[in-house]
Amino acid sequence: MGSQFGPSIGVPLTIFIFFFCLLTFVNVPETTLSQVTSRLLGYPTWHPHIKGMAITYYLAARWTTYLPITRKQQTYFISDNSAPISAYYFNRLLVLYNFNTMITLFALLIFDVVNFGWLSE
Repeated sequence: MGSQFGPSIGVPLTIFIFFFCLLTFVNVPETTLSQVTSRLLGYPTWHPHIKGMAITYYLAARWTTYLPITRKQQTYFISDNSAPISAYYFNRLLVLYNFNTMITLFALLIFDVVNFGWLSE
C-alpha cells in the first residue's frame, strides 16, 4: 500500500509542485505563430495539418483488429527481468486516440473552415 498524505501535507505539496512547474517556463523564449480568426467565436486559432490522418487511422485499425497469430508479429513491453507483456491492448488504445483526433479534425473542417478558403469573407 502507498502512503496517504493528509490535507495538511497534500495541499502545500501540490501548490509547491505547481509553482515549481511554472518556474520551468522562465527561460522559454516567446514565439509567435501565425493565427487566423475563428469564424464561429472570433478568437485567434491555429489549424493543424491534417494530411494522412485518415490513412493512419485505417492502417492502425486494420493492424490491430485481431490478435497476432505468431509471436513474431506481436509487440511486447519488456521491463528488466520480468516476462514480456503483450502490447496489443495498448496499441488498440492508440488507435482509439487516433480515431478521436481524426473526428476532431473533421469537425474542425466542418465548423471552422475559414483557414481553408471556404466560406471566407
